[in-house]
Amino acid sequence: MKKELPTIQNNHYEIEMSYLRLKKSRRVESFAAYCMDNIVEADEGRIEKSQLRKFYAKYCKNHKARLLNDKYIKHYLETTFAVQEVREDNYGSWNWSGIDFKK
Repeated sequence: MKKELPTIQNNHYEIEMSYLRLKKSRRVESFAAYCMDNIVEADEGRIEKSQLRKFYAKYCKNHKARLLNDKYIKHYLETTFAVQEVREDNYGSWNWSGIDFKK
């Protein structure tokens, strides 16, 4: 019985440490965490840039994470999801084409 107790404590310690690492990485890479939770790749999908930014800002506020700038967001989306910036018409809003929100 005494031999089993340290292994249980070690497992609990390892689980707790992995949880803390995940939590810290979510704070540092807040946009990557947001995308894992809320964004899916979709051929016909489009998300308005301002709408994505607004929902991402709410996510950061709720998770007490650092809000990253637009340059980082653009780089992450282009490298991870291969999205394109498109505009509906000359006076329309800018959209990200190739992604959509998870249902």
